[in-house]
Amino acid sequence: MGSDFCKSDAVEYPPLKLSRNESVNKFLNTTSNLNTSKLSDQFSNQVKLLKDLGEAMKKGIQMSQESSKNFINSLESLDFYLCNKSLDPSPLTTEIFECPGCKICFDSIDRIPLRLPCRHSLCKLCAFHEYSQTNTIYCPQDESKSNFPPDELITKKHLLSQIEASEQQLLCLSHKLKCENFCITCKTIICPGCLNDHQNHTTDLLNSSKVNEEIAKWYKDFGTYIVKLEETKKKIEDSSSMFTECEELLLEHELNHIKSLKESREKVILNLMQASNEHIYLMESSLREIIEHMPRKKIRQFKDSITEEINRADEVKKNWDLMRHGEKLGLVKKIEIKSRRKIDLVNMEPWIRVSEALTTVKNFESMSIILATIQK
Repeated sequence: MGSDFCKSDAVEYPPLKLSRNESVNKFLNTTSNLNTSKLSDQFSNQVKLLKDLGEAMKKGIQMSQESSKNFINSLESLDFYLCNKSLDPSPLTTEIFECPGCKICFDSIDRIPLRLPCRHSLCKLCAFHEYSQTNTIYCPQDESKSNFPPDELITKKHLLSQIEASEQQLLCLSHKLKCENFCITCKTIICPGCLNDHQNHTTDLLNSSKVNEEIAKWYKDFGTYIVKLEETKKKIEDSSSMFTECEELLLEHELNHIKSLKESREKVILNLMQASNEHIYLMESSLREIIEHMPRKKIRQFKDSITEEINRADEVKKNWDLMRHGEKLGLVKKIEIKSRRKIDLVNMEPWIRVSEALTTVKNFESMSIILATIQK
């Protein structure tokens, strides 16, 4: 009976309009244009390049400062020594010195000895008088000019205290001897005990004319070096300002890039949610269509057939139990088991498709929950 009704009136149902693979492909096509890895690598390379440039600038500044400091210390040591040699060998007191301008001893507050750039002395009163008229101070001894204001000149008293302190600074640390020689090759003062270490170098006494000429040349070169150092300092400051601007620009670019990625991510999630909802709606529509096309009469007949087969199975099980316990061993041969009705599996396709549709709807409901969690 079940075989007859399943074979008749078989209906072919249309396939589903949208599959899960098509939804996944749609999502991949939407996200394929977002090449975030390449943009992140480019930004990282730019930041690394700017950091390396900043480190190189810092090292250059430190090296320039150290070179300038060492050169200035060498010149100051030589200047102290030569100035000490040029002083009168008499006791180092201001009472015995006379101002070469006014020929008056340095014995008052207004006549404090000032040290000119040429290392000669001039009283404070004469210096202010000269500077107030021509904005220039003339040295009475060598007629050299100085544009420094008197307030910026070093007093002789202060210079003498520095010279007394420099006497100890001119001692050789290795031999504890006074440094009386100068190595022109190494540009450093040396003691007689250091001459063996400078045999192939050009050396001379500190107060020799050759050393004085070299010192004058170095002073001139030092002035040029100061100018170049100022230019380099200005370039470094400009580069530092440019570096700061680039850093701010990159930071702004990074923030815009992150904002763009967030907007793209939200757009992709929204598109995927819409595609998922559309797919679920189509699956539900297809499922309702399948159910509507299946006749209710055949459904009841199929249900009755299944119930009848279950009853027959219960009867066989009951007879088998009786045979096992030996209660009806003589009647076993007389038991006639009616022929079973076979369920026609040819037309089971509608039920299989219903099961697959329900499974797909369940999977998409799970995916919708996951997407809702990601969007939060």
